[in-house]
Amino acid sequence: MNIKKILIWIPAIIMAMLIFGFSKQDGEESTGLSYKAADIILTVCDKAGIVDYNDNNRDSMIESVQFPIRKAAHMTEYAVLSVLIMLALIVDGIKGIRLPVISSIIAIVFAATDEFHQKFVPGRYGCLRDVFIDAAGSIIGLMIAYIIYKYICKHKENKHIQSKES
Repeated sequence: MNIKKILIWIPAIIMAMLIFGFSKQDGEESTGLSYKAADIILTVCDKAGIVDYNDNNRDSMIESVQFPIRKAAHMTEYAVLSVLIMLALIVDGIKGIRLPVISSIIAIVFAATDEFHQKFVPGRYGCLRDVFIDAAGSIIGLMIAYIIYKYICKHKENKHIQSKES
């Protein structure tokens, strides 16, 4: 096997390990990380004048945004994982409709095994809803990658046409 075909999988494997690392955090550690992320986001939004975030409403505001922030993080993780898998599959010679389908399947199977793993972590639970959220992240990531790819191809084609006309 070509060394390039092996090395191209390293970013996807690292991303999968990162996701698995977040999942092995116990409930308290995971909640603490989410709390810090929510606090940072709300502080930035307060400074930008988007929300009024202060000591009086800190806990209630963090509580109200913590769930969507956690789920957005899940979606982002799986969007990145799917795109990295897709890039590796491209190097492996996968083309056409099989490319996003296989990329999504791999990411979704990983999401399901990750949720199963969470059932054994103290203070955590695995649920099917999170697999669907991860799957949505995977699909959205692949759609964004496809749009960027098409834009790049069109831009290159336009440059090629312009250089022929000159």
